[in-house]
Amino acid sequence: MRARSGRKVIGLLTGTFIAFALPAAAQDIQFATFPVEGDTAYAQGELGEPTPAIIEKLLKDNPGLKKIVMTNVPGSDDDEANIKASIMVHEHGLTTYVPASGMIASGGVDFFLAGKERVIEEGACIGVHAWQDDDDPTPSSELPRDHPGHKVFLDYFKKIGMDEEFYWYTLRVAKFDDMYWLSTEELLKYGVVTKIIAPPEGTSSFQLICDHR
Repeated sequence: MRARSGRKVIGLLTGTFIAFALPAAAQDIQFATFPVEGDTAYAQGELGEPTPAIIEKLLKDNPGLKKIVMTNVPGSDDDEANIKASIMVHEHGLTTYVPASGMIASGGVDFFLAGKERVIEEGACIGVHAWQDDDDPTPSSELPRDHPGHKVFLDYFKKIGMDEEFYWYTLRVAKFDDMYWLSTEELLKYGVVTKIIAPPEGTSSFQLICDHR
């Protein structure tokens, strides 16, 4: 199984809560929840095996949903499941959004890319690195471009209209056990975001560096 997993930093938000029973082996993973307020869902936690079912229910129960705010989504423990969920988000034309105090990394960035509009506030942290296959210790950055391990990501990028050069870039800039935080220039160069905005007036300044979020 391929995984782009970052740090597991979990919290709770008020609102509609969507929950699923998980196999015993998955009980130690704090999977993402998507509480809803109005036309907005708030994503917080690790993406993975249950995420497609959660997103399917989220969309079914909230037909007026317009936006997913990603407050802290540090990665995915199952990239195939994450991409399946991300395609649902893309096909529904939702906006993905990261606030100034927010952090997305690894598979969380793959999910963010599904947004029709991809908006971040100044100060948001966007982290990328290479993936690793549980059955093959070879770094993904060292696999040839025609290796079948790349296909699920390249197919996904094509599906959502993302330049595959960004995929190759994420493999180069950091190993699986490290994280690279993208600059504003890189976010715009590769089309990761469609808009960067100032935080709402009155928002407290958020000074923590990305590695400490």
